[in-house]
Amino acid sequence: MFSVIEVAEQLNVTRQAIYKQAKELQAKGFMVKDKFDKWKINEQGFNYLKEKRTAYFRVEPQKEVDNKQDYATKLTELYEEKINNLNMQLEKEIQDKEYFKLKFEE
Repeated sequence: MFSVIEVAEQLNVTRQAIYKQAKELQAKGFMVKDKFDKWKINEQGFNYLKEKRTAYFRVEPQKEVDNKQDYATKLTELYEEKINNLNMQLEKEIQDKEYFKLKFEE
């Protein structure tokens, strides 16, 4: 039997990632409480999670890349919008300065 911490460390995931699957693991008989009321995962459960994680990375790498590209694109768009807004504000400030300079010189 393995503790949740041990499984999380071995699979390089967070404890929360394990606990999110707790109901499924319990239903399959892979996760039970020990005599100290601590959650334990049996070897079949560990192997199940390991295979599930491996399958995720076999199937999902392009999705992960797409998500990163989508995030980068969105971030770039937000920065470009911010820069455009700042440029417009700067232009207005320059125009106001010129206006008041001319007014003062009259």
